[in-house]
Amino acid sequence: MNKLNKCKLCNNTNLRPLKKYVHAGELARCISCGMVFSNLIPSESLLAEHYGRYGMFAELSPTTIKRYNELLDTFEQFRQKNRILDVGCGEGFFLEQAKRRGWDVHGTEYAPQYIEACLHKGINMQTGVLNLNNYPAESFDVIVSIEVIEHLLDPLKELENFNALLRPGGQAFITTPNFNSISRIILGKNWSVISYPDHVNYFTAGTLSKAMKKAGFKTGKIKTVGVSITRIQQTLFKKKRSNRLENGNHQDSKHEPLDLQWQSRIEGNPLLKISKNILNAILNFTRTGDGMKAFYKK
Repeated sequence: MNKLNKCKLCNNTNLRPLKKYVHAGELARCISCGMVFSNLIPSESLLAEHYGRYGMFAELSPTTIKRYNELLDTFEQFRQKNRILDVGCGEGFFLEQAKRRGWDVHGTEYAPQYIEACLHKGINMQTGVLNLNNYPAESFDVIVSIEVIEHLLDPLKELENFNALLRPGGQAFITTPNFNSISRIILGKNWSVISYPDHVNYFTAGTLSKAMKKAGFKTGKIKTVGVSITRIQQTLFKKKRSNRLENGNHQDSKHEPLDLQWQSRIEGNPLLKISKNILNAILNFTRTGDGMKAFYKK
Protein backbone atom coordinates (compact mmCIF):
# COMPACT_ATOMS: atom_id res chain seq x y z
CA MET A 1 0.00 0.00 0.00
CA ASN A 2 1.27 3.47 -0.92
CA LYS A 3 2.19 5.91 1.83
CA LEU A 4 2.38 9.68 2.02
CA ASN A 5 5.77 11.19 2.71
CA LYS A 6 4.72 14.83 2.98
CA CYS A 7 2.07 16.91 4.72
CA LYS A 8 -1.28 17.31 2.99
CA LEU A 9 -1.49 20.92 4.12
CA CYS A 10 2.02 22.43 3.84
CA ASN A 11 4.00 19.74 1.91
CA ASN A 12 6.61 19.53 4.66
CA THR A 13 8.34 16.13 4.83
CA ASN A 14 9.11 16.32 8.55
CA LEU A 15 6.36 14.02 9.86
CA ARG A 16 6.06 12.40 13.28
CA PRO A 17 4.21 9.07 13.53
CA LEU A 18 1.51 8.98 16.22
CA LYS A 19 2.23 5.49 17.52
CA LYS A 20 -0.82 5.56 19.77
CA TYR A 21 -2.99 5.60 16.66
CA VAL A 22 -1.12 3.13 14.46
CA HIS A 23 -4.24 0.93 14.31
CA ALA A 24 -6.16 3.55 12.34
CA GLY A 25 -4.19 4.12 9.16
CA GLU A 26 -0.81 5.02 10.68
CA LEU A 27 -1.58 8.57 11.73
CA ALA A 28 1.16 11.17 11.46
CA ARG A 29 1.50 14.78 12.58
CA CYS A 30 3.32 17.41 10.54
CA ILE A 31 6.03 19.01 12.67
CA SER A 32 5.74 22.24 10.68
CA CYS A 33 1.99 23.02 10.68
CA GLY A 34 0.50 20.45 13.08
CA MET A 35 -1.79 18.73 10.55
CA VAL A 36 -2.75 15.16 11.52
CA PHE A 37 -3.62 12.65 8.79
CA SER A 38 -3.39 9.01 7.81
CA ASN A 39 -0.11 8.06 6.21
CA LEU A 40 -1.79 5.37 4.12
CA ILE A 41 -3.38 6.06 0.75
CA PRO A 42 -6.50 3.90 0.36
CA SER A 43 -7.08 2.40 -3.08
CA GLU A 44 -10.09 3.35 -5.19
CA SER A 45 -11.42 -0.20 -4.86
CA LEU A 46 -11.16 -0.07 -1.07
CA LEU A 47 -13.01 3.26 -0.94
CA ALA A 48 -15.69 2.07 -3.36
CA GLU A 49 -16.28 -1.03 -1.26
CA HIS A 50 -16.33 0.95 1.98
CA TYR A 51 -18.72 3.71 0.88
CA GLY A 52 -20.91 1.21 -0.91
CA ARG A 53 -21.84 -0.14 2.52
CA TYR A 54 -23.20 3.19 3.73
CA GLY A 55 -26.83 2.90 4.78
CA MET A 56 -29.86 5.12 4.33
CA PHE A 57 -31.56 7.24 6.97
CA ALA A 58 -35.34 7.06 7.15
CA GLU A 59 -35.84 10.60 8.38
CA LEU A 60 -34.37 13.50 10.30
CA SER A 61 -35.24 14.48 13.84
CA PRO A 62 -37.27 17.69 14.26
CA THR A 63 -34.29 19.19 16.08
CA THR A 64 -31.97 18.57 13.12
CA ILE A 65 -34.50 20.14 10.74
CA LYS A 66 -34.66 23.14 13.04
CA ARG A 67 -30.85 23.43 13.05
CA TYR A 68 -30.73 23.25 9.25
CA ASN A 69 -33.22 26.10 9.00
CA GLU A 70 -31.31 28.16 11.56
CA LEU A 71 -28.22 27.68 9.40
CA LEU A 72 -30.16 28.66 6.29
CA ASP A 73 -31.30 31.79 8.11
CA THR A 74 -27.64 32.86 8.36
CA PHE A 75 -27.18 32.27 4.62
CA GLU A 76 -29.97 34.66 3.60
CA GLN A 77 -27.58 37.63 3.70
CA PHE A 78 -25.47 35.93 0.97
CA ARG A 79 -28.36 35.17 -1.40
CA GLN A 80 -27.68 37.01 -4.67
CA LYS A 81 -27.47 34.37 -7.39
CA ASN A 82 -29.81 32.13 -5.35
CA ARG A 83 -27.53 29.09 -5.87
CA ILE A 84 -26.31 26.78 -3.11
CA LEU A 85 -24.07 23.71 -3.40
CA ASP A 86 -23.76 20.90 -0.84
CA VAL A 87 -20.63 18.81 -1.50
CA GLY A 88 -21.15 15.26 -0.26
CA CYS A 89 -24.83 15.92 0.41
CA GLY A 90 -25.81 12.36 1.36
CA GLU A 91 -29.52 11.86 0.90
CA GLY A 92 -30.04 15.60 0.44
CA PHE A 93 -31.79 16.39 3.71
CA PHE A 94 -30.13 19.80 4.05
CA LEU A 95 -30.74 20.73 0.40
CA GLU A 96 -34.33 19.59 0.75
CA GLN A 97 -34.84 22.30 3.38
CA ALA A 98 -33.02 24.85 1.21
CA LYS A 99 -35.21 23.97 -1.78
CA ARG A 100 -38.34 24.58 0.28
CA ARG A 101 -37.02 28.08 0.94
CA GLY A 102 -36.61 28.78 -2.79
CA TRP A 103 -32.90 28.10 -3.29
CA ASP A 104 -31.61 26.65 -6.58
CA VAL A 105 -30.04 23.55 -5.00
CA HIS A 106 -27.07 21.49 -6.23
CA GLY A 107 -25.27 18.53 -4.70
CA THR A 108 -22.50 15.98 -5.24
CA GLU A 109 -22.31 12.38 -4.05
CA TYR A 110 -20.65 9.03 -4.74
CA ALA A 111 -23.15 6.38 -3.64
CA PRO A 112 -25.82 5.53 -6.26
CA GLN A 113 -28.49 5.18 -3.56
CA TYR A 114 -27.83 8.77 -2.42
CA ILE A 115 -27.84 10.11 -5.97
CA GLU A 116 -31.20 8.46 -6.61
CA ALA A 117 -32.70 9.80 -3.38
CA CYS A 118 -31.56 13.36 -4.17
CA LEU A 119 -32.83 13.28 -7.75
CA HIS A 120 -36.19 12.12 -6.43
CA LYS A 121 -36.24 15.29 -4.27
CA GLY A 122 -35.57 17.53 -7.27
CA ILE A 123 -31.93 18.27 -6.40
CA ASN A 124 -29.48 18.93 -9.26
CA MET A 125 -26.81 16.26 -8.78
CA GLN A 126 -23.28 15.45 -9.98
CA THR A 127 -21.66 12.07 -9.33
CA GLY A 128 -18.21 11.68 -7.77
CA VAL A 129 -15.67 14.27 -6.72
CA LEU A 130 -16.34 17.98 -7.05
CA ASN A 131 -15.44 18.87 -10.64
CA LEU A 132 -14.97 22.52 -11.58
CA ASN A 133 -15.96 21.70 -15.15
CA ASN A 134 -19.50 20.91 -14.01
CA TYR A 135 -20.24 24.48 -12.89
CA PRO A 136 -19.53 28.03 -14.05
CA ALA A 137 -16.82 29.79 -12.06
CA GLU A 138 -18.00 31.99 -9.16
CA SER A 139 -21.59 30.81 -9.64
CA PHE A 140 -22.61 29.97 -6.06
CA ASP A 141 -23.59 32.17 -3.14
CA VAL A 142 -23.01 29.41 -0.58
CA ILE A 143 -21.09 26.12 -0.55
CA VAL A 144 -21.72 23.66 2.25
CA SER A 145 -19.63 20.64 3.26
CA ILE A 146 -20.98 18.79 6.29
CA GLU A 147 -18.74 16.08 7.77
CA VAL A 148 -16.97 15.46 4.45
CA ILE A 149 -13.49 17.01 4.50
CA GLU A 150 -12.17 14.39 6.92
CA HIS A 151 -12.78 11.75 4.22
CA LEU A 152 -10.87 13.40 1.35
CA LEU A 153 -7.48 12.38 0.02
CA ASP A 154 -6.71 15.99 -0.98
CA PRO A 155 -8.67 18.31 1.34
CA LEU A 156 -6.74 21.45 0.37
CA LYS A 157 -7.62 21.00 -3.31
CA GLU A 158 -11.27 20.65 -2.33
CA LEU A 159 -11.19 23.94 -0.43
CA GLU A 160 -9.49 25.64 -3.38
CA ASN A 161 -12.33 24.39 -5.59
CA PHE A 162 -14.86 25.86 -3.15
CA ASN A 163 -13.11 29.19 -3.49
CA ALA A 164 -13.18 28.99 -7.28
CA LEU A 165 -16.92 28.25 -7.39
CA LEU A 166 -17.99 30.88 -4.87
CA ARG A 167 -18.82 34.36 -6.08
CA PRO A 168 -16.83 37.19 -4.47
CA GLY A 169 -18.30 37.70 -1.01
CA GLY A 170 -19.86 34.21 -0.99
CA GLN A 171 -19.90 31.94 2.06
CA ALA A 172 -18.28 28.55 2.64
CA PHE A 173 -19.59 26.50 5.56
CA ILE A 174 -17.64 23.40 6.63
CA THR A 175 -18.06 21.03 9.56
CA THR A 176 -15.64 18.34 10.67
CA PRO A 177 -14.62 16.55 13.90
CA ASN A 178 -12.08 18.27 16.12
CA PHE A 179 -8.90 16.27 16.84
CA ASN A 180 -8.36 18.41 19.95
CA SER A 181 -11.84 17.59 21.26
CA ILE A 182 -12.62 16.67 24.83
CA SER A 183 -13.93 13.30 23.61
CA ARG A 184 -10.64 12.42 21.90
CA ILE A 185 -8.74 13.52 24.99
CA ILE A 186 -10.92 11.24 27.15
CA LEU A 187 -11.13 8.26 24.79
CA GLY A 188 -7.66 8.39 23.25
CA LYS A 189 -7.04 5.64 20.71
CA ASN A 190 -10.62 4.41 21.22
CA TRP A 191 -12.14 7.65 19.88
CA SER A 192 -14.62 6.36 17.30
CA VAL A 193 -13.82 9.16 14.81
CA ILE A 194 -10.44 7.54 14.19
CA SER A 195 -11.49 5.08 11.53
CA TYR A 196 -9.52 4.10 8.42
CA PRO A 197 -10.29 4.29 5.52
CA ASP A 198 -13.41 6.26 6.46
CA HIS A 199 -11.48 9.19 7.93
CA VAL A 200 -8.04 10.15 6.68
CA ASN A 201 -7.78 13.78 7.90
CA TYR A 202 -7.98 15.04 11.49
CA PHE A 203 -8.23 18.81 11.72
CA THR A 204 -7.98 21.12 14.70
CA ALA A 205 -9.21 24.71 14.79
CA GLY A 206 -5.66 25.81 14.02
CA THR A 207 -5.04 23.54 11.05
CA LEU A 208 -8.50 24.11 9.57
CA SER A 209 -7.94 27.86 9.76
CA LYS A 210 -4.59 27.45 8.00
CA ALA A 211 -6.21 25.32 5.29
CA MET A 212 -8.96 27.88 4.64
CA LYS A 213 -6.48 30.72 4.33
CA LYS A 214 -4.17 28.71 2.10
CA ALA A 215 -7.15 27.91 -0.15
CA GLY A 216 -7.71 31.64 -0.68
CA PHE A 217 -10.37 32.54 1.89
CA LYS A 218 -9.69 35.89 3.52
CA THR A 219 -12.02 36.24 6.49
CA GLY A 220 -13.81 33.75 8.68
CA LYS A 221 -14.30 32.12 12.04
CA ILE A 222 -14.30 28.61 13.50
CA LYS A 223 -16.48 27.43 16.37
CA THR A 224 -15.79 24.27 18.34
CA VAL A 225 -18.97 23.04 20.03
CA GLY A 226 -20.66 20.07 21.62
CA VAL A 227 -19.76 16.83 23.35
CA SER A 228 -21.07 13.63 21.78
CA ILE A 229 -22.49 11.55 24.62
CA THR A 230 -23.40 8.86 22.10
CA ARG A 231 -19.81 8.64 20.84
CA ILE A 232 -18.45 8.23 24.37
CA GLN A 233 -21.20 5.75 25.19
CA GLN A 234 -20.52 3.70 22.07
CA THR A 235 -16.85 3.45 22.95
CA LEU A 236 -17.50 2.44 26.55
CA PHE A 237 -20.27 0.08 25.45
CA LYS A 238 -17.90 -1.56 22.98
CA LYS A 239 -15.36 -2.07 25.75
CA LYS A 240 -17.95 -3.60 28.09
CA ARG A 241 -19.29 -5.80 25.32
CA SER A 242 -15.78 -7.03 24.56
CA ASN A 243 -15.23 -7.83 28.23
CA ARG A 244 -18.53 -9.73 28.40
CA LEU A 245 -17.61 -11.80 25.37
CA GLU A 246 -14.22 -12.63 26.87
CA ASN A 247 -16.00 -13.78 30.03
CA GLY A 248 -18.34 -16.00 28.03
CA ASN A 249 -21.43 -13.78 28.30
CA HIS A 250 -22.79 -13.30 24.79
CA GLN A 251 -25.94 -11.41 25.72
CA ASP A 252 -25.83 -7.89 24.35
CA SER A 253 -27.66 -4.94 25.90
CA LYS A 254 -29.54 -2.23 24.02
CA HIS A 255 -28.41 1.37 24.05
CA GLU A 256 -30.07 4.40 22.51
CA PRO A 257 -28.46 7.42 20.83
CA LEU A 258 -28.22 9.68 23.85
CA ASP A 259 -27.38 12.76 21.76
CA LEU A 260 -30.86 12.65 20.19
CA GLN A 261 -32.49 12.12 23.56
CA TRP A 262 -30.69 15.11 25.03
CA GLN A 263 -31.38 17.31 22.00
CA SER A 264 -35.08 16.71 22.48
CA ARG A 265 -34.91 17.39 26.22
CA ILE A 266 -32.88 20.57 25.79
CA GLU A 267 -35.28 22.00 23.21
CA GLY A 268 -38.12 21.84 25.70
CA ASN A 269 -36.24 23.05 28.77
CA PRO A 270 -35.07 26.70 29.05
CA LEU A 271 -32.66 25.89 31.89
CA LEU A 272 -31.02 23.12 29.90
CA LYS A 273 -30.73 25.48 26.93
CA ILE A 274 -28.88 28.02 29.08
CA SER A 275 -26.60 25.26 30.41
CA LYS A 276 -25.89 24.06 26.88
CA ASN A 277 -25.00 27.58 25.73
CA ILE A 278 -22.62 28.01 28.67
CA LEU A 279 -20.98 24.65 27.96
CA ASN A 280 -20.57 25.48 24.27
CA ALA A 281 -19.04 28.85 25.16
CA ILE A 282 -16.45 27.07 27.31
CA LEU A 283 -15.76 24.44 24.66
CA ASN A 284 -15.36 27.14 22.01
CA PHE A 285 -13.06 29.23 24.19
CA THR A 286 -10.84 26.23 24.98
CA ARG A 287 -11.12 24.89 21.39
CA THR A 288 -12.13 21.46 22.74
CA GLY A 289 -15.65 20.98 21.36
CA ASP A 290 -16.22 17.70 19.55
CA GLY A 291 -17.30 19.35 16.32
CA MET A 292 -15.99 22.31 14.35
CA LYS A 293 -18.05 24.74 12.29
CA ALA A 294 -16.12 26.95 9.89
CA PHE A 295 -17.70 30.05 8.32
CA TYR A 296 -15.45 31.68 5.69
CA LYS A 297 -16.13 34.38 3.11
CA LYS A 298 -14.42 34.67 -0.23
